[in-house]
Amino acid sequence: MEQLRVTFPEHSIGGGTQPFVSACLRCQIYQVAPQPDGDQLVTRVAAAVSVLAPLYVVYVTTQRWHPQCGSESASKPTDPGAFRLRRATRPQLTFEPPSDIKPDADALAGLVERILRCRPFPLRLAQLPVTGLRIGQLNWLSSDPPPTLLDVFFSDDLANLP
Repeated sequence: MEQLRVTFPEHSIGGGTQPFVSACLRCQIYQVAPQPDGDQLVTRVAAAVSVLAPLYVVYVTTQRWHPQCGSESASKPTDPGAFRLRRATRPQLTFEPPSDIKPDADALAGLVERILRCRPFPLRLAQLPVTGLRIGQLNWLSSDPPPTLLDVFFSDDLANLP
């Protein structure tokens, strides 16, 4: 986390680890862009590091935050920090960052490799099914579909970031 602050001084940073829910530790950098309609577009570049093997993935989520309704201050805040989240869209996840985000994703990957000495998870294996396991919140009632190798090493819900 200290190196994130040094490497990305212009971004907000945060942890993203969900104790007892996933097989990874996560960190993220994020930016919030106000939209003309009053919403905010939130882009997060996250790194998930497996606790089972020295592997990591870097990915990007985007999500629209909608402001609290019903008050003048929420729809036209005088203070930029006055935005109050009422609801949000489901985060959209990609392992292929857009060109404007790619330098940040590459820098985050470099930090994980240099500081934690991890290797990138081979995404070509991400959807490989793993039978006979229950992973996080996935498959709690059935085994159809079975968890994937990505679920096993990281999480069945990487898009769910605080």
